[in-house]
Amino acid sequence: MKRFSLFCFIVFWVFHIIQGCKDAGTEIPVSVAPPVVQDDSSRFNRDVHPILLANCALSGCHSGSSPQAGFNQETYAGVRAGGATFGANVIQPGDSSSSSSNNAVGSGIMKMTRNVNNPFGNFRMPLTGPYSASGLPDSLIVRIGKWIKQGARNN
Repeated sequence: MKRFSLFCFIVFWVFHIIQGCKDAGTEIPVSVAPPVVQDDSSRFNRDVHPILLANCALSGCHSGSSPQAGFNQETYAGVRAGGATFGANVIQPGDSSSSSSNNAVGSGIMKMTRNVNNPFGNFRMPLTGPYSASGLPDSLIVRIGKWIKQGARNN
């Protein structure tokens, strides 16, 4: 009889242990991926430099040892240094405007590409290359302006 009681006792506890391990309808937490954050930042190397290399830093224009107006656009340092016309005011981090005729106000690169308050007359940059007849398209100018507005960082 003791064996039977011990057997029943063991079966009872094994049964309860097994029942306790079964899913009682409790939801198992699922790891949730963090939300995808849109990278709305503009980057020099990704967004601006390719435009300048393809349209401005061309042979005989804003490249090489004697770039036009002393404005070499082959590197970030060259772009930020500016040239004879606007100097360091060619890029005013945070200010992508072209509304002032004062060369010290606004970003000179925007004045030249938009032909707004262009100190050299009525034309839009670039003067050579695929956009020489129409000037740089607004979609590309907007990319440059966005980069300037976001601080014109070397990234």
